Amino acid sequence: MRRAVTSWSARGAAFVAALAAVVLVGWPGAVVAWDVVRAGLGGAIKPGSAAVSFGLLANTLGWAGGIALGATLAGIPAAVWIARRGWGGAGWVLVPMLLPSYLCYAGYGLLRAPRTMLGDWIEQAAQHGASWLPVFAGRVIAAAGLMLWAWPLASVVLAVGLRNVPRDALEAVRLDGRGVAWRAWMRARLLGGWIVGAWGLVALVMMGSAVPLHLAQAPTYSVRVWFEMSVAPGSAGAWVSAWPLIVLAALSAGVIVRHLVREPGATPEGRLGLAARRGAWRGLAVMLMLSVGVPWAMMAWTVDSFASLGRFWQLSGEGLAVSGAVALAVGVVLAGLAGSVWMAAASFDPVARRVALACVGVMVFAVFVPGVLVGQATAQAWEWNPVLRDWPGLVVVGHVARFGGVAGVLGWALARSESSGARDARRLDGATGGMGFLAAVAPGRWPACVGVGLAGACLSLHEIETSVFLQVPGTPGLAPTLLGYLHYSRMGDLSAAGVWIVGLGLAGAWMVGVCVRRGARRHAGVQP
Repeated sequence: MRRAVTSWSARGAAFVAALAAVVLVGWPGAVVAWDVVRAGLGGAIKPGSAAVSFGLLANTLGWAGGIALGATLAGIPAAVWIARRGWGGAGWVLVPMLLPSYLCYAGYGLLRAPRTMLGDWIEQAAQHGASWLPVFAGRVIAAAGLMLWAWPLASVVLAVGLRNVPRDALEAVRLDGRGVAWRAWMRARLLGGWIVGAWGLVALVMMGSAVPLHLAQAPTYSVRVWFEMSVAPGSAGAWVSAWPLIVLAALSAGVIVRHLVREPGATPEGRLGLAARRGAWRGLAVMLMLSVGVPWAMMAWTVDSFASLGRFWQLSGEGLAVSGAVALAVGVVLAGLAGSVWMAAASFDPVARRVALACVGVMVFAVFVPGVLVGQATAQAWEWNPVLRDWPGLVVVGHVARFGGVAGVLGWALARSESSGARDARRLDGATGGMGFLAAVAPGRWPACVGVGLAGACLSLHEIETSVFLQVPGTPGLAPTLLGYLHYSRMGDLSAAGVWIVGLGLAGAWMVGVCVRRGARRHAGVQP
């Protein structure tokens, strides 16, 4: 039995993570719970608020499950590509998720705009009795757009599964003389729970995703919660009605934490075959075009004139600058949070590791909670202080709470990626403290933390759900501007904004890809 090592530097890093979890999630959660209890004791909550609408719950599960199924199938080529090339290519696969989730909805929605062939046909059909068709078309576009946004998440999970499948089994399936369908079925059986895990993870994210479904008027719990919070911000009844989503987020965080503490499987050394690699590359290219290239091109095509592109900076330049400053601050904090979790989780101190794991679980819980609830909880937690309530930096606090779980999971993953041999050598050399971590673990892999920060900045720049409850009235911001364009169908302004925002997002995604690739080169078993 190996003797535990006390590392004060690791415990300091764990304390930083714990402080972030308490301030960002624990304190707002406690304030909301106290407000709900106080309202319940005072009789301010209607008796039926906690009743579950099984019809609405079934619709929510149907929407989330259907979107997750499409995203999982769409993510297979990219998963094979990552498994073949290694994690250095994962940064490029994640590009669609670093762009707005409503990009595809807005881009492909131009197909049904007035004076287009599809738009005129829908209008004529609606006038001749098919009044349901416009709403149905919007919901189809919203679901398809979310599939095209979320498939990279499924790809990462499936890639982990592929890299843990025994090499001999993959080779036996590849060399078998049977048909393509049989080989695909056998690969699916080998992946087993990884497919279910990819589907479930995307479905959980979709349970709390509201912007495209909100715009399409889809009947889901997250859309209803957004409506109730907008009508009565901070209402105890609205919080009580959201309990199914909150409980589901807590259960999901527990599952993620249990998976994080499992021993990693051996990474297979085998290749997936030249044909699989070429097919995967073509499939990945098609998905990137459908997710990013086509909607961006459609927005650029529908821009009225070059003057519209310049007008965007006149109308929204200040808001973009404010949101950019918020995104930069969020990125810096998330990079530091990922580094703190990484140092604590990579240590030999069991106390530091347990504290870091608990903090990751708390932060992951906030990821699965709908963004409108995260924003409202943050606002309620600090409304007692007039200075903090009107502080523009409160948006930074809300965004870090929203995406802090991503930084925590990636920090823990960095710690797990250290091979057992390197870890044993570090223990024998006495490099068990903070200096040992900086000298033996961090070099060559710290760009991954920078990539986490850049990814968080991209997510923050496009975040709408959390921002609508935290943006100080009268303060310019990108989120309320774009939400107004989407709500009132100002397609010319939206297209001009989309051209610039997606262009900036692609630049950020490229930098994320560079950082992830450089950070993955030291990953055990990964080919650069």
